[in-house]
Amino acid sequence: MVRREGFAARFGGLCYDVRRKVRIGDERLDTLRRWQFDLLDLVRAERTGWSFAWYGERVSSPVFYLAHTDGRFGVSDGGPFLDVCPSINHLIEGHALMDELYDWEPVPPSSLEAWVPNDMTNAHLGELLAALPPVPEASGPCDRWWRSDELAIRLFQVWTSSQPRPTGVMIWSRNGQI
Repeated sequence: MVRREGFAARFGGLCYDVRRKVRIGDERLDTLRRWQFDLLDLVRAERTGWSFAWYGERVSSPVFYLAHTDGRFGVSDGGPFLDVCPSINHLIEGHALMDELYDWEPVPPSSLEAWVPNDMTNAHLGELLAALPPVPEASGPCDRWWRSDELAIRLFQVWTSSQPRPTGVMIWSRNGQI
């Protein structure tokens, strides 16, 4: 069980930047997102247990960042708790992997943000995933990573309470090709 005090003791004050390249048309943009793990005042009763808010990504975002007392990381767009990662540690590992891929090329079309889907789930994507080893320390049921020395793929459920939640895809390769 995760308590606010435990979260504050373990993650309070943690702040880091996650670098990422995105491609919009033929233009490649560099982004830098700051994540801050200090608590906010919001505490919510959930269907099972409680969650509490923390700063999260320091951008204008349509969601609240939440830690559930059972350890999960999630968000809310004003509705119910939406699962994102099985734990804050999984979230941090996913950020570390994304930052590691900064020098790689984004492969279009890729989702720009976790709340903007680009669902390209198809047979070709399935073939790519079958050849890649999973990254379990950064993955969970709603945010999954695969990576080789040449290609990385992230599949995630979009941060929306719309049901079913659409799937977003982000792909990187060393040379921009797959």
